[in-house]
Amino acid sequence: MIFPGFRNFVTEAGSLLLLYSLGVLRNEGKGGTNMASKRVAILAKAQCVACGACEAECPRSAIAVHRGCYAVVSQETCIGCGKCAKVCPTGCVQVVEREATV
Repeated sequence: MIFPGFRNFVTEAGSLLLLYSLGVLRNEGKGGTNMASKRVAILAKAQCVACGACEAECPRSAIAVHRGCYAVVSQETCIGCGKCAKVCPTGCVQVVEREATV
């Protein structure tokens, strides 16, 4: 006999295992933080046209269009891969060396 909630537990454990194997829980997929990266994207808000190309391209969901006006980069999540900078039509996204924290 299976106790109540067992199926939910197995389903949730399987989901966690799947997320781990996909790299999400190991900080390799979308989301999560990666302050170990030596590079990070920065954005010039005045040049941004909020087209959303950078947001769509980011493999970590570290960049988002804010109120339809300009994009914002999450410094904690950005891995500095540069994909956002490559697709930006205005060139307002740059990838730079992350400042060292003490």
